[in-house]
Amino acid sequence: MADAKLYTNTPDIYKRYVKHTTQKQVLVEKIEQALLERFDFGLQKEFTFVDVGAGEGLVTIPIIQFLESKTNVLTSIIEPSPMIENFNSYRFNHLTLIQKPIEEVSIPQADFILCSHVVPYLNDSQNVVASMVSALKSGGMGLIVVTNNESDDAWLKKTLVDLSDAGMSTDIIIEYFKNLEIQYRIETVESSINVRACFDQGDDGQAIFLFMFKKPMSSLSPEELERFLKAMKGRANRNGELTKREDYIWFYH
Repeated sequence: MADAKLYTNTPDIYKRYVKHTTQKQVLVEKIEQALLERFDFGLQKEFTFVDVGAGEGLVTIPIIQFLESKTNVLTSIIEPSPMIENFNSYRFNHLTLIQKPIEEVSIPQADFILCSHVVPYLNDSQNVVASMVSALKSGGMGLIVVTNNESDDAWLKKTLVDLSDAGMSTDIIIEYFKNLEIQYRIETVESSINVRACFDQGDDGQAIFLFMFKKPMSSLSPEELERFLKAMKGRANRNGELTKREDYIWFYH
């Protein structure tokens, strides 16, 4: 997975990027709302949660904390990179860490399965999606998150030489679900990325750029960089923010 390699080699990049976006906060809030609507935690004595490709846990950890405030939760974390070690800093009641390539893991049965910004980077995405569907318990719910092709950052990638969106079309995942005859729902959700720091090209700006486009600013010629920053300023709002659009693909058993 390309993103995991970037995080592992330069972990500060991701942390610098995240502090300039509301993306993770919005995702956590949406998941908590959906869990409350779907499940009656007063009746459910035990709840199983699996995160497929959890990274260092910026979304996973608050979700586990939320669930532990409601019921007895058994969590399985699947993450191939060393970032999984971050979970050892927390004292969760029932936590299983699985550090293997996602395609090689037998996904545990779960009431809720999360897979955020992972599917497009898998070598065998169709089989992994099918495995998640098979692992979903009766009455369970899953969520796959991918970038919407109309997102500002996806649009900006097209302005850079030799860069195209690495993301997978939502339509492809929907085809997987149709073939599996699973119930699903698509929700397009917006958050913001403050890219003002990119314009002064300081450390935060360099990190945001590298995370979003998987190449350093220094790899661009002066002409390319000028053209790109002009495009970014034209796309950003008056607060220097881009709109991040993601497709939340909910699926149900």
